[in-house]
Amino acid sequence: MFKFLGKIALAGVVVGVAFAVYKFLLPDEAKENLQHIAQKGVQIGKDVQETIMGKDTADEQTRIDANRAYVAQQWEHAGF
Repeated sequence: MFKFLGKIALAGVVVGVAFAVYKFLLPDEAKENLQHIAQKGVQIGKDVQETIMGKDTADEQTRIDANRAYVAQQWEHAGF
């Protein structure tokens, strides 16, 4: 239990120090660069997600179309 609380406390200290360094020690140009890098990272993540989801959607649509054709063929063979 104490190891877990120690890790939580350590994480809090690290976050606090990082915030203080960002807020008080970094010049404005460095802050802008960090914000730009973060925005680029978010955009890259969105692009990757869109690419993956778009590919899955296209594959799913292909499977749906194939299934519809198969079902239509089965209905024709059944005489409907």
